Amino acid sequence: MEQTWQTLGAVAPEQLVDARLQLHHAAQIVAAVGTSLATPVPDYSHTSLEWLVGPAALAGGLVAGTPSFRAALRPADLMLLLLDEDGRILADDMLNGKTLASGLDWMRRQVSAFGADGLKVALPSYQPGEFPTHAVGEGRAFELDPASSAEIAHYYADADLLLRDLAAHEPRASSVRVWPHHFDIATLIKLDEAADEEARSIGVGLSPGDGGYAEPYFYITPWPYPEISKLPPLPIGAWHTEGWVGAVLTASALLVGDSAGQEQRAAGFISAAVAACESLMGETQHG
Repeated sequence: MEQTWQTLGAVAPEQLVDARLQLHHAAQIVAAVGTSLATPVPDYSHTSLEWLVGPAALAGGLVAGTPSFRAALRPADLMLLLLDEDGRILADDMLNGKTLASGLDWMRRQVSAFGADGLKVALPSYQPGEFPTHAVGEGRAFELDPASSAEIAHYYADADLLLRDLAAHEPRASSVRVWPHHFDIATLIKLDEAADEEARSIGVGLSPGDGGYAEPYFYITPWPYPEISKLPPLPIGAWHTEGWVGAVLTASALLVGDSAGQEQRAAGFISAAVAACESLMGETQHG
């Protein structure tokens, strides 16, 4: 299915916090399947998710079964899914109005029904303070505003569109993944072959919001961090320099201007910020 830009702005960016937190917790059910049952790989991508255009869902890795399947979450209506290898729906269940525990139990039953060991499916664990809190994580039923959840789905779809285009033209870029810990969707451009901590890289992604920004934002993060005094001006977006260094385009800034120009502004930010980071680290600018 062809990807097209989804117009943003139906819900103000600062009003998406509660929906984002609920979706972040719901996505752990999907991450639980891949983390527990998918074949482990060194970069831990078996624990990650990806955006699937057809079902408009965040899906985990493929798990051997009869047939093989992948767990998924459709953010727009908070629907848990089990998909076959081609993305067709094998089973679904509405999570809205239910608890995290009941959603996990449903997923375990479906996993078992399709030939895998559902008893092994366990939610990912994080260190205290490393995962955002919300009442749904303490047993409250999900109660998601449809407009807000649909808006967040559009942010993921649009980010996936731009990041896949970047990865298709940049041979050093990794596949586009959604990481359940921070809930960002991103690709990593490796500038060096070495795997040590000083290996240069550029992270390109979108966060739906976090403790630093209470709204979605695109980010470009160079590593190692360059000197702040050397950061060049950007034609759109701004440099973040507190705690980490990177270029940021917040949803609020992206939405300034006509809606028809959203894709162009976001793509222009990514291109300019990646080029700036490559230049800072002595690379040929990205075209």
